[in-house]
Amino acid sequence: MEVHGDVSLGSVSRQRADSRFRVTEGSHAPGCELPLHAHRASNLTVVLQGGFREQSSTGSVECSPGSVLYKGAYLPHRNRYGREGATVLHLEPVTPYSGAALLMAALSPAHHGVMPQVPPALGNLLSSFKLDRKERRILDRCLAGAGRLVAPRWARGLCRRLLADSAAPVSLGSLAREYGISRSQLTRGFRRSYGCSIGEFQRRIRLERAAELLACSELPIAVIAGECGFSDQAHLCRLFRGRTGRSPGGFRREAGGHCRNR
Repeated sequence: MEVHGDVSLGSVSRQRADSRFRVTEGSHAPGCELPLHAHRASNLTVVLQGGFREQSSTGSVECSPGSVLYKGAYLPHRNRYGREGATVLHLEPVTPYSGAALLMAALSPAHHGVMPQVPPALGNLLSSFKLDRKERRILDRCLAGAGRLVAPRWARGLCRRLLADSAAPVSLGSLAREYGISRSQLTRGFRRSYGCSIGEFQRRIRLERAAELLACSELPIAVIAGECGFSDQAHLCRLFRGRTGRSPGGFRREAGGHCRNR
């Protein structure tokens, strides 16, 4: 299986980056097939024209113009392009497992698949990318149903806290008192802002951090579970399989030491 640190497949017409994300526009010829491969960073693909079928261990998905596809890091997949080929925007963090990568993973509702509707917070993140007028117009059409909710200051602060230290236990009562709001305001406001509960947001970040350690270290899985805030190895294994469709050991074997050896 090939593992790519950046977009190295297809005909790249443009690529640009800021301190957090890299945006690549690429084209794939009609009827072409890409062999089994994976990417080191969780990423998003927005289909601008044409379409393709993507096959992975978690299933097969059809991507058409306007589709927003999320793929987790080190997810083996292959692609087959239709009669028109495809033109896509590929959006990925500059640094795998960075704060930007963790945020993208936490805002995405599945480890792999086309989003039926882009959550508002992820729409806000996508809207921050530097795009030209044509790309912006197409992306805005993709995000038409996402809305443009602005998270309150306390929610943004809590988001930054969870990204910085997801292993720390969270008490909803203590957080509500700290931010001077009721517990129901805390839970409803966070879900409205980020599309999931505080606990689910935290779990997604923990699982992404666990994936980093599985791919980039030789630490025992039980140690990784403890460092990432899971109660034990069984807890990590259950949630990791539920999120990715693979066991932690299977994920480590698929990563194949590429992160450690690059």
